[in-house]
Amino acid sequence: MGENNEQYRRHRERTAETQRELARAGRDIGPIPPIRNPRRRKKAIGSFLYFLKTHLAAAFPLPFSDDHHTVITKIERAVKDGGQFAEAMARGSGKSTICRGACLWAPLTGLRKFIVLVGATANRGIGMVDDVNKIIETNPLLLEDFPEVVFPFRAMERSNNRAKGQMCLGEYTWIERTAGELVFPTIPGSLSSGVKLLGTGIEGGELRGLSHTLADGRTIRPDMIIGDDLQ
Repeated sequence: MGENNEQYRRHRERTAETQRELARAGRDIGPIPPIRNPRRRKKAIGSFLYFLKTHLAAAFPLPFSDDHHTVITKIERAVKDGGQFAEAMARGSGKSTICRGACLWAPLTGLRKFIVLVGATANRGIGMVDDVNKIIETNPLLLEDFPEVVFPFRAMERSNNRAKGQMCLGEYTWIERTAGELVFPTIPGSLSSGVKLLGTGIEGGELRGLSHTLADGRTIRPDMIIGDDLQ
């Protein structure tokens, strides 16, 4: 009887370990695909204007005006070197679309680690971050040139429940996606590892006390804030 019990216990342990291995395999997205066009990626990282014209071309079917070039240059300078500015543009001129582009370009370059997109209301800010997520999920050039970011999001297959257990070659990616909030996957060598994008509103104290903990234990505060249509 004792020998049978021991055999049964070992059988249960082997079965449980097999199930755990299958679960881990199901959560592991495997190796990240290679970068399809390294030259195009390098140019996009170096120039916000090039990124908008190339990777977000569908959002900008018309040529940029001198005013567009001015605001794009200001945003690039602020992302790279810091600083602050306010810019007024006519309604329908693409300012919100440019803001969304900046909230994608800044984390992809690794120049900013915690970006907050502020709308006139919380719903507005949340909606704009959700728009950025839609771009990540549907844009083919982003997948080709920034697979270390886009592939893990695509692997979730639009199921936020898959975020907590997602792994890449045996390591957790710590990816997150909820309404108005994205945490980019932690992938070795990725410029965007752990970057957080948060959408919120200007009212109600939503901007106070914001912080984000990276996978290595460091706590960071917002280092880039973009306000859109705050008036």
